[in-house]
Amino acid sequence: MLKIRKVSDYELKLIRKKGDGAVNGLFEMDDPTYRKQKGLSYSAFKEFLTSPAAYKNYLTAPKKFSPAMQFGTAAHCKILEPERFDVRYTQAPNLDGPKTRNPWKQEWEDFKAANVAKTVLSRDSWYALDKMQQVIFETEASAQYFRNGTPEVAMFWTDPVTGIQCKAKCDWLSEEHGVIDYKTTSVHFPSGNQEVVGDALIGEIAKYRYHMQVAHYMAGVSALHLDCEHNFTFVFQRTHSGFECVPLDLHPQDVERAFALRARKLKEFKECQETNHWPGLPYLKVRGRLPDSAFA
Repeated sequence: MLKIRKVSDYELKLIRKKGDGAVNGLFEMDDPTYRKQKGLSYSAFKEFLTSPAAYKNYLTAPKKFSPAMQFGTAAHCKILEPERFDVRYTQAPNLDGPKTRNPWKQEWEDFKAANVAKTVLSRDSWYALDKMQQVIFETEASAQYFRNGTPEVAMFWTDPVTGIQCKAKCDWLSEEHGVIDYKTTSVHFPSGNQEVVGDALIGEIAKYRYHMQVAHYMAGVSALHLDCEHNFTFVFQRTHSGFECVPLDLHPQDVERAFALRARKLKEFKECQETNHWPGLPYLKVRGRLPDSAFA
């Protein structure tokens, strides 16, 4: 049985004090508390894969949230924590005129004042999220992954080789399916063509380096000796049209290669820590040739 503890920020500080600054285990905690905790996350490690300098910049640069990222966050709440959705979000009112002119301007200002603690979603986004929730739980292939388990589980562990403190936030964790990572996507899913759909999603995984997320999270599962029948599954869902869902398991050979790359890069990360030297990419000068169409 997975032992997941619910702790406050103060209790985590006490755990760190007892553990010589390290935290190991599974915890229920909100995002603000999780982000404050020390540890190498997948997001930060992905920047290190670009260059050590990119990682250092990531730690201090202001975080930017695109509309797609904001919608994805809302979708995670709608699917994984539906009981909290109406507390965090509200639907924009259907005004009869532009919100920059009265009387509709006053109606808009009154609405914002009454919902100051909530994120306002457009009516189109609200509709899409309702349909996404409906589709994912009416489709057995995807619903099975969210039937039993715990959402938003923080995982902390110490890498056994380098001693680096690591962390990860599991979208969903269960004994039956292990780590479930829910991702929204705009990729086109050709109806009934499993091979084409698989290729399209594999392209997404390679582009955004999601395979390194698999390696990072599974390293945590291994370090904490979690009793999970299956280790990691992606559940992709389209954000428009039919809102289809596709579960995807990465090929074992790709997982093995991702593990090897993570292990090698983690050693480089340790060296950068010890020397406090975080180099950027080597200087490269290239020459490009324009196509004939550029001169047409």
